[in-house]
Amino acid sequence: NYNIEGSQYYVTGHRNLLKELEKRTIELNKDPQKPACIWIEGVDVPFHSPLLRDGVEVFRQTLEEIITTNVDYDKLVGRYVPNLNAKVFSFDKDYVEDVFGQTDSPILKKVLKNWPEYKDNHSELGRLLLIELLAYQFASPVQWIKTQKLFLTDPKHHVERILEIGPSPVLARMMMATLGRE
Repeated sequence: NYNIEGSQYYVTGHRNLLKELEKRTIELNKDPQKPACIWIEGVDVPFHSPLLRDGVEVFRQTLEEIITTNVDYDKLVGRYVPNLNAKVFSFDKDYVEDVFGQTDSPILKKVLKNWPEYKDNHSELGRLLLIELLAYQFASPVQWIKTQKLFLTDPKHHVERILEIGPSPVLARMMMATLGRE
């Protein structure tokens, strides 16, 4: 995960490679008062890692069961910023091509091949696109640094308030650190 620029990155992978990364970051650490690496115990699944790419299909099936077509997907346009690409959700072909380029999704490949059938059917396109964004996020790095930059500096997307919903203010703390308020 790309969390706080120049400060916090979350890495998952094979234990032997993580130990090598730890060794190298300790060697490069310029501030011995701050640890270069912190192991998070109890996390046994490499979330947001390509190591989970084989699980995308199963996760997609779960999402297909719970995400319905009777949702107004137009409400996501200009408001939803997926962690997969840190770009504002859109039905534009360029956006779908960008997501396909990141994921190589067979679903989006079909959508792009048959673009005239999908381009104006926001109910079907929105559902398929949302499912693919979430399914591949499961096995892709979180782009929180880019998302924060979009929220904080992109004049096209004036953000007045960010609301985090969850058991603890993890993203809010990262945003405060980015803003230099922590």
